[in-house]
Amino acid sequence: MADKPIHIRFYHPDIDNFSDGTLRKLIREFSKLARQLLLDEVEMLLREMGLNYRQYQSINDVVQREFTGGTNFMVDEIEKGSFKLGGALTFVALGILKGTLWRSIEKAYDRSDLSLEIEEQALDAFNKVAKHLKNRKSKVRKLAPRYKDRILANSFKVDDVTIEEEAEKTVINFDISSIDQRVMQIEELLEKEELQESVNNDIKNLKKIMRNKRN
Repeated sequence: MADKPIHIRFYHPDIDNFSDGTLRKLIREFSKLARQLLLDEVEMLLREMGLNYRQYQSINDVVQREFTGGTNFMVDEIEKGSFKLGGALTFVALGILKGTLWRSIEKAYDRSDLSLEIEEQALDAFNKVAKHLKNRKSKVRKLAPRYKDRILANSFKVDDVTIEEEAEKTVINFDISSIDQRVMQIEELLEKEELQESVNNDIKNLKKIMRNKRN
């Protein structure tokens, strides 16, 4: 029986009112963390395949390059009060890995390099992908703790990473906090001060122009 879908969730207990800039920052960091988790998952799977360094590096480079701009997660919950953002991890990176493996086999076939040894190695690699998909939850469980204490955008910190089973999904919870509780206000204050300074400069320049015209 296949694992339940894996979801990740950011939870911040103290954010009540926040700007769209803060929301964009949190979503951006959520996406970056999801992307890193997916790429770490691919890297772990590649290491299990027993590839030589050249094969490993070549395939991993292709996956990382083709995954740029790929969909990392699908949002399925967002709550205000405390802040909660959740989404399902996608299979995009694993799909790119599968496609890359198959293309490498086709290239070997075109060069007439598809020996029995390569065929057996390729079959083993695909078997490992299939096994990983059936046991994805246990694999991702091993990766999740490494994100504890991570700093996000110089504004937030991952305090804890926990995994819980819900009725229809497995959820990796990232409990985050603000490094400085004023962080939500700082950017807005800076923007206000910069705007005020700019307006004051415009007033000075306009008065100077008017004086020069009078003279």
